[in-house]
Amino acid sequence: MRIHALELEAFGPFPDRVALDLDALSADGVFLIAGPTGAGKTTLLDAICFGLYGRVPGARNDAQALRSQFADPAARTAVTVEFSARGRRYRVERSPAYERPAKRGGGTTLQRASAQLWVCEDEQWAGRARTMAEVSDIVYDAVGLSAEQFTKIIMLPQGDFAAFLRADPQEREPILERLFGTERFATAARELGAAATRARGRIDNVSQERLRLIAQAAELAAAAGPVPPDMGERAPENPSAAAVDAALSVALTVAREDDETAQASARLAAADEDAARAGAEAIAERLRLRERVDRAG
Repeated sequence: MRIHALELEAFGPFPDRVALDLDALSADGVFLIAGPTGAGKTTLLDAICFGLYGRVPGARNDAQALRSQFADPAARTAVTVEFSARGRRYRVERSPAYERPAKRGGGTTLQRASAQLWVCEDEQWAGRARTMAEVSDIVYDAVGLSAEQFTKIIMLPQGDFAAFLRADPQEREPILERLFGTERFATAARELGAAATRARGRIDNVSQERLRLIAQAAELAAAAGPVPPDMGERAPENPSAAAVDAALSVALTVAREDDETAQASARLAAADEDAARAGAEAIAERLRLRERVDRAG
């Protein structure tokens, strides 16, 4: 943000119009506002705050105190601030509420507070807001600070800087985040945290599925035959894919060995049956031969 120009009329100790070209004053880099007590140094800073936010810091935020007591009764009290922020140039004009001479019947009447804002487009000023609420919203979006934050870190009142440094970290954090534009890092941290939570959920689901497979492998191995000692060990809380593969491999090995044993037993039983059949046939043949011999004798 950069303030280019300041105009004030019937504001504070200045009864007449005062215009400051801050670009010209800052041509050498920095400039100093100096003068005796009561000359209006603080009023210039108050005018900047009032022009932007419609208020000034501390107890001075009083409409009666904002209007110059030395101004002509018919003079209009107003402040105009021209500034640039986020690549755009703005002009905002504000007027506080104050008593002015009535146009009819004598006496005074209340001049209501007002605000207007223009944006420079193609080197022309285009009106963008005519209510105080609209102007405040645009200024906040452009500057990135509320009135309270602006007066704490930009227009810091005398003696308040130490109080800001001693403030609670939770109070300073949002101000410094907006000042240095670190909200994007907080947003990224929140998004990464949410992604990590989702990833942990998926990992938990995979772990549960792996534990189920390991338990099924142990049941299959137990049903097939004696369980190897390492199958009886409790599976880790978050088993790896390798652990699942190992459990399934053991279960398959046990099942395969049991199947091979069953097949061997079946083959042996079949062989015994063939041998018994062959023995029976040999005995029957001997009996038939003996009968033929007996008949021949």
